[in-house]
Amino acid sequence: MIAFVAPQGSVFGHTATVEKAPWARPIGRFWVHTCTLDHPNALAFYIRSGFEPIERQVEIAEDPRIAGILPREVAPQIPLILPS
Repeated sequence: MIAFVAPQGSVFGHTATVEKAPWARPIGRFWVHTCTLDHPNALAFYIRSGFEPIERQVEIAEDPRIAGILPREVAPQIPLILPS
């Protein structure tokens, strides 16, 4: 997982909606979390959009393909590591 902070003053094309929203107020930090299950180009997109990576974590979860929740053919870009 990688956490990002939005660039100062950016509203990402939603100025009208955000300014009129009843909950609108100055935003000091806007978090975006991504992971290896996100699109392969997501990280580069966030950085190009002005976000700054501030943290990187390694989280280990059971692969739903091994548990039988998903077919083994899905997510071919992610290696399937079978338990020994």
